[in-house]
Amino acid sequence: MLPWDEMWRAALHAGIAPDVFWQLSVREWRWLSGTGRGGLVRTDLTKLMEAFPDE
Repeated sequence: MLPWDEMWRAALHAGIAPDVFWQLSVREWRWLSGTGRGGLVRTDLTKLMEAFPDE
């Protein structure tokens, strides 16, 4: 479960309007708030491609 109350307070503190907040995806929110990973680095992607090759 997401901590909506904390996210909502942080959004208001950051100046994000309510209508904009509710249109954000969880991924966008994590990017904006700095709580999410930035994605795979090339070495991680290469390892995954080697472990799970396309047939």
